[in-house]
Amino acid sequence: MKLIAALLFVALLAGGYVVRQKDKREMTLDACVSEASEGFEASLPPEHAEQITIGKIQESMTPLCGELLKRPDVASAPDEDMPRLISETFRSHPETFRPLCNAVVDADFALLGELARYVRKQDRARFRRELCRLGVEYIDERSQIDHGRFVADHPDLFAPMCGAGIHAGLAEDPVLRRRLTPEQMRSIGRRACKRALVTGVFDVSGPGGFQQPRIDQRAFEELVFRAVAAETR
Repeated sequence: MKLIAALLFVALLAGGYVVRQKDKREMTLDACVSEASEGFEASLPPEHAEQITIGKIQESMTPLCGELLKRPDVASAPDEDMPRLISETFRSHPETFRPLCNAVVDADFALLGELARYVRKQDRARFRRELCRLGVEYIDERSQIDHGRFVADHPDLFAPMCGAGIHAGLAEDPVLRRRLTPEQMRSIGRRACKRALVTGVFDVSGPGGFQQPRIDQRAFEELVFRAVAAETR
């Protein structure tokens, strides 16, 4: 599920780039961007960190720091309150969330490798656009995304991404390659994944989110089998 692992980055906000200068009243925009960017870069998974330059992180961080420093409550806020203040800033100024979201989604796409051939360009564009537009609505007070609620409300957004792995697996089967067209394989992947997400067969509502989903493997395989049968009858 590497394609939808981009959501994981929001879980890093609580500890990744909290501004920890003792007297935040003296914090400048440049200092906030520098400190926050370093923390964010250090919190990224190594493979993502290799795909995002520090310059890109700083550029993406600037809108958030700009809005944070306008808040009168930031100057006296203890470090433990910063995740909440960041969440509130994201929700009230979603334009501060999108640059960071886009940067990490782009890194995730860059890591697709062979899977990239099974995700249409228009699906990647829609996923990037809608994930970064809608994701801010699901950020909690800890600066983490409520994955379970997000997926439950928008399964059609995630189904093409999840389905790419199934499509790739079907394409490797010589028998299925003769029986199914690429479009049929894509349809099977989407149908099975959407059903798995909606029914909780692929459950991201726990604390591990997409990083440690709870998967009923037998039920998931049954969903794929049924989708294949429906497509070939």
